[in-house]
Amino acid sequence: KGIVTLINQGFKPNNKHTRRHGKLLPTTTPNYFKVYFGFPIGFHYRVAYIDNEYSLSIITGARSNTLWFMARSKTITSEQKQQLERVATQLGFDVSKLIYTKQL
Repeated sequence: KGIVTLINQGFKPNNKHTRRHGKLLPTTTPNYFKVYFGFPIGFHYRVAYIDNEYSLSIITGARSNTLWFMARSKTITSEQKQQLERVATQLGFDVSKLIYTKQL
């Protein structure tokens, strides 16, 4: 109860596809959660933003040096991208350093 299984997948710099399975666990701090990719290796994250439709979100690392835009769809509109970038800027991130990845 209270555990969500997740799949983290993407491409390494050598273009090799990677996939890792993990468990997402809530913490006692609101908006924070921990992801385990094999105990005891765990990472703390924060839900920093969710839009009104629950279709877009911003997730940050606990130390605020990492940032992800997440969406319920594989693609987002340019307006949605601009909205997320505005919020990320308000959160103190330099959006000029963002790297947009190809979605599977």
